[in-house]
Amino acid sequence: MEKQYELEKNRCASIDIGLNNLATLTFNQAGIKPLLINGRPLKSINQYYNKVKSFLQSQLQENRSSKRLKKMMLVYPALLSGIE
Repeated sequence: MEKQYELEKNRCASIDIGLNNLATLTFNQAGIKPLLINGRPLKSINQYYNKVKSFLQSQLQENRSSKRLKKMMLVYPALLSGIE
């Protein structure tokens, strides 16, 4: 059985998506602290991925790929899913 909730029209929240702060949540109610989610670790991982990918591609001839590059591109999304 699903629980029904009554909408409180005088309360609202706002979410701002960004890079250094991945998400910032603010509320219009006193006593509720804003919440910041740090995006820098994720940004750093992405920067490292791009650096490695660029290096691997520079080692290949034009319009070619390699097993290592394909594997990295398959494994990378799985690595991100484990980040909490």
